[in-house]
Amino acid sequence: MCDKEFKELVKIAVEKLKDESVLKLLKADASYQKDSNNEGDAEDAYNQLDLTEKQESSLSTSYGLQKSFFIFSSSSDFSV
Repeated sequence: MCDKEFKELVKIAVEKLKDESVLKLLKADASYQKDSNNEGDAEDAYNQLDLTEKQESSLSTSYGLQKSFFIFSSSSDFSV
């Protein structure tokens, strides 16, 4: 095995360990879980709103919120 292959294998192993370690920490972090659950509840409530275009535009302008934000952001949610 050449040095390049070895370095690549070590890099992959470190990334895997890092990912698993972060997931374990997040599972054990009660504060993170509470925040994650609250964010999910807020997302659900927001998605159930029946907003006019003007209201949605106002939220988008004032707070940078759009229903599409929640749709796309939930795909990377770490909640477990």
